Amino acid sequence: MRRSGTAAEVDIRIETFGVRVLVRVHPPSLAARVRSRLPAGRCPTVTRRPDASYRIMVRPVTVGPPVSILSRGGRILTSGADPETLLNALESDLEKLVAERARRVLFIHAGVVGWQGKAILLPGRSGSGKTTLVAALVRAGGLYLSDEFAVLDADGWVHPFPRRPGIRDRDGRSGRVSAKAMGGPVGRQPLKPGQVLVLEYRPGSPGRLHALSPGQAAMALLANTVVARTRPRAALATLARAVADVSAWRGERGEADAFAAALLEGRLPERDSL
Repeated sequence: MRRSGTAAEVDIRIETFGVRVLVRVHPPSLAARVRSRLPAGRCPTVTRRPDASYRIMVRPVTVGPPVSILSRGGRILTSGADPETLLNALESDLEKLVAERARRVLFIHAGVVGWQGKAILLPGRSGSGKTTLVAALVRAGGLYLSDEFAVLDADGWVHPFPRRPGIRDRDGRSGRVSAKAMGGPVGRQPLKPGQVLVLEYRPGSPGRLHALSPGQAAMALLANTVVARTRPRAALATLARAVADVSAWRGERGEADAFAAALLEGRLPERDSL
Protein backbone atom coordinates (compact mmCIF):
# COMPACT_ATOMS: atom_id res chain seq x y z
CA MET A 1 0.00 0.00 0.00
CA ARG A 2 1.15 3.56 -0.68
CA ARG A 3 -0.14 6.94 0.42
CA SER A 4 -0.89 9.91 -1.81
CA GLY A 5 -1.50 12.97 0.38
CA THR A 6 -3.88 11.72 3.04
CA ALA A 7 -5.59 9.09 0.90
CA ALA A 8 -4.40 5.51 0.99
CA GLU A 9 -4.06 3.70 -2.34
CA VAL A 10 -3.11 0.17 -3.38
CA ASP A 11 -0.72 -0.49 -6.24
CA ILE A 12 -1.37 -3.70 -8.16
CA ARG A 13 1.46 -4.68 -10.53
CA ILE A 14 1.06 -7.55 -12.96
CA GLU A 15 2.57 -8.93 -16.14
CA THR A 16 0.57 -10.85 -18.74
CA PHE A 17 1.99 -12.16 -22.01
CA GLY A 18 4.97 -9.83 -21.57
CA VAL A 19 2.91 -6.68 -20.98
CA ARG A 20 3.57 -5.00 -17.61
CA VAL A 21 0.71 -3.07 -16.02
CA LEU A 22 0.27 -0.96 -12.90
CA VAL A 23 -3.24 -0.38 -11.52
CA ARG A 24 -3.50 2.19 -8.74
CA VAL A 25 -6.67 1.70 -6.66
CA HIS A 26 -8.52 4.01 -4.29
CA PRO A 27 -10.00 3.09 -1.88
CA PRO A 28 -8.02 -0.05 -0.93
CA SER A 29 -11.29 -1.89 -0.24
CA LEU A 30 -11.84 -1.90 -4.03
CA ALA A 31 -8.62 -3.85 -4.70
CA ALA A 32 -10.15 -7.34 -4.49
CA ARG A 33 -12.80 -6.43 -7.08
CA VAL A 34 -10.10 -4.95 -9.34
CA ARG A 35 -8.01 -8.13 -9.10
CA SER A 36 -11.02 -10.17 -10.20
CA ARG A 37 -11.09 -8.20 -13.47
CA LEU A 38 -7.42 -8.51 -14.41
CA PRO A 39 -6.49 -10.33 -17.65
CA ALA A 40 -5.99 -14.07 -17.93
CA GLY A 41 -2.43 -15.37 -17.82
CA ARG A 42 -1.26 -12.71 -15.39
CA CYS A 43 1.42 -13.01 -12.75
CA PRO A 44 2.59 -10.51 -10.11
CA THR A 45 5.58 -8.34 -10.99
CA VAL A 46 7.77 -5.98 -8.97
CA THR A 47 8.95 -3.95 -11.94
CA ARG A 48 8.91 -0.17 -11.52
CA ARG A 49 8.56 0.43 -15.27
CA PRO A 50 5.10 -0.63 -16.38
CA ASP A 51 4.07 -0.47 -20.02
CA ALA A 52 0.80 1.15 -18.93
CA SER A 53 -0.50 2.72 -15.73
CA TYR A 54 -4.16 2.88 -14.69
CA ARG A 55 -5.86 4.67 -11.82
CA ILE A 56 -9.31 3.76 -10.59
CA MET A 57 -10.81 5.97 -7.92
CA VAL A 58 -14.17 5.94 -6.16
CA ARG A 59 -14.54 8.77 -3.66
CA PRO A 60 -17.70 9.45 -1.60
CA VAL A 61 -19.07 12.98 -1.54
CA THR A 62 -21.40 14.69 0.90
CA VAL A 63 -24.30 14.95 -1.52
CA GLY A 64 -25.07 12.69 -4.45
CA PRO A 65 -23.37 9.55 -5.81
CA PRO A 66 -19.64 8.90 -5.36
CA VAL A 67 -17.12 10.48 -7.73
CA SER A 68 -15.76 7.63 -9.89
CA ILE A 69 -12.88 7.95 -12.34
CA LEU A 70 -10.89 5.49 -14.45
CA SER A 71 -7.79 6.83 -16.19
CA ARG A 72 -4.83 5.43 -18.13
CA GLY A 73 -1.61 7.37 -18.38
CA GLY A 74 -3.35 10.40 -16.90
CA ARG A 75 -6.10 10.37 -19.55
CA ILE A 76 -9.62 9.82 -18.24
CA LEU A 77 -11.29 6.80 -19.86
CA THR A 78 -14.61 7.09 -18.06
CA SER A 79 -15.99 9.07 -15.13
CA GLY A 80 -19.12 9.76 -13.17
CA ALA A 81 -20.15 6.10 -13.33
CA ASP A 82 -20.85 3.58 -10.63
CA PRO A 83 -17.93 1.34 -9.55
CA GLU A 84 -19.22 -1.67 -11.49
CA THR A 85 -19.18 0.30 -14.74
CA LEU A 86 -15.62 1.44 -14.03
CA LEU A 87 -14.52 -2.12 -13.34
CA ASN A 88 -16.08 -3.33 -16.60
CA ALA A 89 -14.32 -0.53 -18.49
CA LEU A 90 -11.00 -1.42 -16.85
CA GLU A 91 -11.43 -5.08 -17.76
CA SER A 92 -12.19 -4.33 -21.42
CA ASP A 93 -9.42 -1.76 -21.82
CA LEU A 94 -6.84 -4.04 -20.23
CA GLU A 95 -7.70 -6.87 -22.62
CA LYS A 96 -7.43 -4.53 -25.59
CA LEU A 97 -4.12 -3.14 -24.33
CA VAL A 98 -2.58 -6.59 -23.87
CA ALA A 99 -3.83 -7.76 -27.27
CA GLU A 100 -2.24 -4.75 -28.97
CA ARG A 101 1.06 -4.63 -27.08
CA ALA A 102 1.97 -8.28 -26.54
CA ARG A 103 5.13 -9.02 -28.53
CA ARG A 104 5.73 -12.68 -27.73
CA VAL A 105 2.31 -13.86 -28.85
CA LEU A 106 -0.35 -13.04 -31.43
CA PHE A 107 -3.91 -12.15 -30.42
CA ILE A 108 -6.68 -13.11 -32.84
CA HIS A 109 -10.38 -12.33 -32.42
CA ALA A 110 -11.60 -15.93 -32.15
CA GLY A 111 -13.40 -18.26 -29.84
CA VAL A 112 -11.29 -21.26 -28.78
CA VAL A 113 -12.38 -24.64 -27.48
CA GLY A 114 -10.22 -27.65 -26.72
CA TRP A 115 -11.32 -31.03 -28.00
CA GLN A 116 -9.43 -34.34 -27.99
CA GLY A 117 -6.11 -32.64 -27.29
CA LYS A 118 -6.35 -29.95 -29.98
CA ALA A 119 -7.85 -26.49 -30.32
CA ILE A 120 -10.87 -25.50 -32.41
CA LEU A 121 -10.55 -21.88 -33.56
CA LEU A 122 -13.66 -19.86 -34.43
CA PRO A 123 -12.49 -16.50 -35.82
CA GLY A 124 -14.91 -13.58 -35.91
CA ARG A 125 -15.47 -10.08 -34.62
CA SER A 126 -17.58 -9.14 -31.61
CA GLY A 127 -21.26 -9.85 -32.22
CA SER A 128 -20.61 -12.66 -34.69
CA GLY A 129 -21.90 -15.35 -32.33
CA LYS A 130 -18.55 -16.68 -31.08
CA THR A 131 -19.54 -16.76 -27.43
CA THR A 132 -22.81 -18.54 -28.13
CA LEU A 133 -21.07 -21.28 -30.11
CA VAL A 134 -18.19 -21.57 -27.64
CA ALA A 135 -20.68 -22.04 -24.79
CA ALA A 136 -22.51 -24.72 -26.77
CA LEU A 137 -19.25 -26.54 -27.51
CA VAL A 138 -18.24 -26.43 -23.84
CA ARG A 139 -21.64 -27.78 -22.79
CA ALA A 140 -21.15 -30.59 -25.31
CA GLY A 141 -17.85 -31.60 -23.69
CA GLY A 142 -15.19 -29.18 -24.92
CA LEU A 143 -12.66 -27.21 -22.86
CA TYR A 144 -13.17 -23.48 -22.55
CA LEU A 145 -10.05 -21.57 -23.63
CA SER A 146 -11.57 -18.23 -24.68
CA ASP A 147 -14.66 -16.65 -26.17
CA GLU A 148 -12.82 -13.67 -27.70
CA PHE A 149 -9.07 -14.19 -28.23
CA ALA A 150 -6.97 -17.01 -29.63
CA VAL A 151 -3.46 -16.38 -28.31
CA LEU A 152 -0.82 -17.96 -30.56
CA ASP A 153 2.85 -18.29 -29.69
CA ALA A 154 5.64 -18.22 -32.28
CA ASP A 155 5.30 -21.96 -32.88
CA GLY A 156 1.58 -21.64 -33.63
CA TRP A 157 0.27 -23.19 -30.40
CA VAL A 158 -2.85 -21.73 -28.79
CA HIS A 159 -2.63 -20.54 -25.17
CA PRO A 160 -5.69 -20.31 -22.90
CA PHE A 161 -7.19 -16.85 -22.38
CA PRO A 162 -10.30 -17.75 -20.33
CA ARG A 163 -11.71 -14.26 -19.93
CA ARG A 164 -15.06 -13.67 -18.31
CA PRO A 165 -17.37 -14.20 -21.29
CA GLY A 166 -19.86 -11.62 -22.43
CA ILE A 167 -23.34 -13.13 -22.54
CA ARG A 168 -26.21 -11.33 -24.29
CA ASP A 169 -29.66 -11.38 -22.70
CA ARG A 170 -32.95 -11.58 -24.59
CA ASP A 171 -32.91 -7.82 -25.12
CA GLY A 172 -29.49 -7.98 -26.78
CA ARG A 173 -27.62 -6.43 -23.85
CA SER A 174 -24.24 -7.97 -23.09
CA GLY A 175 -22.85 -8.54 -19.60
CA ARG A 176 -19.76 -10.29 -18.30
CA VAL A 177 -20.20 -13.49 -16.28
CA SER A 178 -17.85 -15.96 -14.63
CA ALA A 179 -16.03 -18.42 -16.88
CA LYS A 180 -17.79 -21.14 -14.89
CA ALA A 181 -21.04 -19.98 -16.50
CA MET A 182 -19.86 -21.61 -19.74
CA GLY A 183 -20.98 -24.88 -18.18
CA GLY A 184 -17.81 -26.93 -18.44
CA PRO A 185 -14.09 -27.18 -17.63
CA VAL A 186 -11.54 -24.47 -18.38
CA GLY A 187 -8.43 -25.41 -20.37
CA ARG A 188 -5.10 -24.66 -18.69
CA GLN A 189 -2.47 -25.87 -21.18
CA PRO A 190 -1.48 -24.69 -24.69
CA LEU A 191 -2.91 -26.77 -27.52
CA LYS A 192 -1.97 -27.30 -31.13
CA PRO A 193 -4.69 -26.05 -33.52
CA GLY A 194 -6.77 -28.83 -35.01
CA GLN A 195 -9.64 -27.04 -36.76
CA VAL A 196 -10.43 -23.54 -38.02
CA LEU A 197 -14.08 -22.77 -38.78
CA VAL A 198 -15.07 -19.43 -40.30
CA LEU A 199 -18.81 -19.37 -39.71
CA GLU A 200 -21.80 -17.15 -40.28
CA TYR A 201 -24.93 -17.73 -38.23
CA ARG A 202 -28.16 -18.08 -40.20
CA PRO A 203 -31.27 -19.04 -38.22
CA GLY A 204 -32.68 -22.35 -39.42
CA SER A 205 -29.78 -23.08 -41.74
CA PRO A 206 -28.97 -26.79 -42.11
CA GLY A 207 -25.38 -25.69 -42.65
CA ARG A 208 -23.02 -26.03 -45.56
CA LEU A 209 -19.25 -25.87 -45.24
CA HIS A 210 -16.58 -25.35 -47.88
CA ALA A 211 -13.03 -26.57 -47.34
CA LEU A 212 -10.28 -23.98 -47.06
CA SER A 213 -6.65 -24.45 -48.00
CA PRO A 214 -3.98 -23.69 -45.36
CA GLY A 215 -3.30 -20.39 -47.11
CA GLN A 216 -6.98 -19.45 -47.09
CA ALA A 217 -7.26 -20.40 -43.43
CA ALA A 218 -4.25 -18.22 -42.59
CA MET A 219 -5.79 -15.26 -44.42
CA ALA A 220 -9.11 -15.76 -42.61
CA LEU A 221 -7.25 -15.64 -39.29
CA LEU A 222 -5.17 -12.65 -40.40
CA ALA A 223 -8.39 -10.72 -41.10
CA ASN A 224 -9.18 -11.09 -37.38
CA THR A 225 -5.66 -10.52 -36.04
CA VAL A 226 -5.31 -7.53 -33.72
CA VAL A 227 -1.90 -6.42 -35.07
CA ALA A 228 -2.49 -7.39 -38.71
CA ARG A 229 -1.70 -3.86 -39.94
CA THR A 230 1.22 -3.10 -37.66
CA ARG A 231 3.00 -6.48 -37.72
CA PRO A 232 1.77 -8.27 -40.85
CA ARG A 233 4.96 -10.18 -41.62
CA ALA A 234 5.37 -11.60 -38.12
CA ALA A 235 1.66 -12.37 -37.96
CA LEU A 236 1.70 -14.32 -41.22
CA ALA A 237 4.73 -16.32 -40.13
CA THR A 238 2.97 -17.36 -36.92
CA LEU A 239 -0.30 -18.13 -38.72
CA ALA A 240 1.47 -20.27 -41.32
CA ARG A 241 2.82 -22.49 -38.53
CA ALA A 242 -0.56 -22.58 -36.79
CA VAL A 243 -2.55 -23.78 -39.83
CA ALA A 244 0.01 -26.20 -41.28
CA ASP A 245 -1.92 -29.27 -40.15
CA VAL A 246 -5.45 -28.00 -39.50
CA SER A 247 -8.76 -28.90 -41.06
CA ALA A 248 -10.29 -25.57 -42.14
CA TRP A 249 -13.82 -24.72 -43.29
CA ARG A 250 -15.94 -21.69 -44.16
CA GLY A 251 -19.73 -21.60 -44.27
CA GLU A 252 -23.00 -21.29 -42.41
CA ARG A 253 -24.23 -22.73 -39.17
CA GLY A 254 -27.68 -22.99 -37.70
CA GLU A 255 -28.47 -23.19 -33.99
CA ALA A 256 -25.41 -23.43 -31.77
CA ASP A 257 -26.26 -26.55 -29.75
CA ALA A 258 -27.09 -28.66 -32.79
CA PHE A 259 -23.98 -27.49 -34.65
CA ALA A 260 -21.75 -28.05 -31.62
CA ALA A 261 -22.98 -31.61 -31.14
CA ALA A 262 -22.48 -32.39 -34.83
CA LEU A 263 -18.99 -30.90 -34.82
CA LEU A 264 -17.73 -32.79 -31.78
CA GLU A 265 -19.33 -36.04 -32.94
CA GLY A 266 -17.64 -35.74 -36.32
CA ARG A 267 -20.84 -35.33 -38.33
CA LEU A 268 -20.53 -31.81 -39.66
CA PRO A 269 -23.15 -30.40 -42.04
CA GLU A 270 -22.82 -31.11 -45.77
CA ARG A 271 -19.33 -30.19 -46.93
CA ASP A 272 -18.08 -29.14 -50.33
CA SER A 273 -14.52 -28.81 -51.50
CA LEU A 274 -13.51 -25.57 -53.10
